[in-house]
Amino acid sequence: MSNHRSTPRVGPRLSYLAYALASLVIISTAVGLAMYRPWIRPRQLIRVGVLKITPSLRYWIAEQKGIFEKHGLNVEIKDDYFSTNDIANDVAAGRIDVGHFATSTVFQAWSLSPEKMYIFTLDLNTPEDHIDALFVPSDSTVVRAEELRGKPIGKFPGEQSAIVLTSYLETQGLRPDEIVLFDVAPQNQIPTVMSGQVAALYAYEPVGTLLVQDYQARRLVDGVTVQILNPFPGGAGLFSSKFLSARAQDAPRFVEAMREVTELAGDPANNLEIRKILSERLSIRFDVAARTQWLVWRNAEEIDLANLQDYADFQLSHGQLSVPIDVRELMYRE
Repeated sequence: MSNHRSTPRVGPRLSYLAYALASLVIISTAVGLAMYRPWIRPRQLIRVGVLKITPSLRYWIAEQKGIFEKHGLNVEIKDDYFSTNDIANDVAAGRIDVGHFATSTVFQAWSLSPEKMYIFTLDLNTPEDHIDALFVPSDSTVVRAEELRGKPIGKFPGEQSAIVLTSYLETQGLRPDEIVLFDVAPQNQIPTVMSGQVAALYAYEPVGTLLVQDYQARRLVDGVTVQILNPFPGGAGLFSSKFLSARAQDAPRFVEAMREVTELAGDPANNLEIRKILSERLSIRFDVAARTQWLVWRNAEEIDLANLQDYADFQLSHGQLSVPIDVRELMYRE
C-alpha cells in the first residue's frame, strides 16, 4: 500500500474566494495610500503684503493667472495695508513672508534692524514710465510749484513721498518751513483736493488718471520722483529673513514666478487682460485702467546697484538714515 497522499484539490468556489480577498486587500491598500499619501505634504502658505496701488499689479497677475500655482506655491495676498511702514513692520517681524513697499522704508528698516529682509525685485520710475505727479484742480490759479509756498499739500502716506516732494519743492525755492504736507489715504485723495481742503495733491496711479479724466485736474509737475533721481527706485519686493531661513526652497520658485510675470506683462498681446486685472483689483473702471501707467520692473539680477546706492546716499544726506547703507548687503541671492 502506498503512503503517498494526493494534494487536495481546491474547488472553484475556494479559488474565486481567495482571488476576491486578495483583490480586496490590494484595492483597500491602494485607496488608503491615495487618501493618505504620506510622501506628499501640504504646501505651506506664503503670506504676501502689498498696498492697493498700481505697483502691486505683478502679484495680482501671478495670482489670477495661476503662475504661483504653476510654480508650486500656495500664496495669500493681503492688500489692505494703510502704509508701507505697516508692511515693513510685518516683514521684519516675520508676520508675513513677502512684502512690497517703498524703497526708502526698506533703507530705514535695514538701518534699524539689519538682516531682517532682502530685496528680490525693484520698481523703477523713469521719464517715460512713472506713477506719480503733483496735481491741482482745473480752476486753481497755481501754475508753478513755487506758488504752493505756505499752502496745504496733500500727499500719499509715508516718508518716501514726503522726502521726495519736499526735496523737489526746495529746488523750486521753497524753504522747509514753507512746505505744508498732509498724509491723505488714497480713497480720500480725490474729494480732498477737489473740495479745496488742500491746494495740491501729490498722488500715485490710478488716482492721477482719475483726476485728469473725470475731474479735469491739471498735472502741475509730472514725475516728481525722476526730478530727484533718474531712474528712481521707488519700491521693492522683499523676502523676510525668517522666510528665507525656514523656506529656502520656496524663494527661488517665487522669484521665477515674478520673472514669468515680467515676461507676460512685457508682451503687448497680454495688455488687455492685464488691464482687466488692474481694473478688478483696484475697483476702477476699465477705461481708467486702460490709461493707467505702471512701472518698469527689475528682477534681482537686473538691478542697477549704483543707482540704488545713489538713492540710499540721498536718504542719508537728507537725514532719513542714521547710518550709511551698502545696498549690496540688502540683495537676495539665490
